[in-house]
Amino acid sequence: MENAEYMNWTEYREAAHKLLDLCLDIQEAGDAGDGYPFADIHVDNYTGAIYVYFNPDGFGNGTAGLVGRSIHLGHPEKKTYRNCLEKLEELAALAKEKRSRERALHGNA
Repeated sequence: MENAEYMNWTEYREAAHKLLDLCLDIQEAGDAGDGYPFADIHVDNYTGAIYVYFNPDGFGNGTAGLVGRSIHLGHPEKKTYRNCLEKLEELAALAKEKRSRERALHGNA
């Protein structure tokens, strides 16, 4: 079994800011009701957890399921953070690509 690497408080704060920025990038690209990816973040000041929820297909095509990830302050694993970060970066790129295609199609480039 691999030893887990944990974040210190400074790394945890930086992680929270980066995840929030990516969620906002995804939300800015387009409405999840129109088939854009959905992303949400919740920071809990009681448990110290950061919860990240996402749906790559948004909700416009009848999908209702969410995939969730969380990072806990007591045990903020770097691997869990990297997995969340990679997924949100992927979704942000997909959302921006979709927005660019739609703008080009409608002459709003």
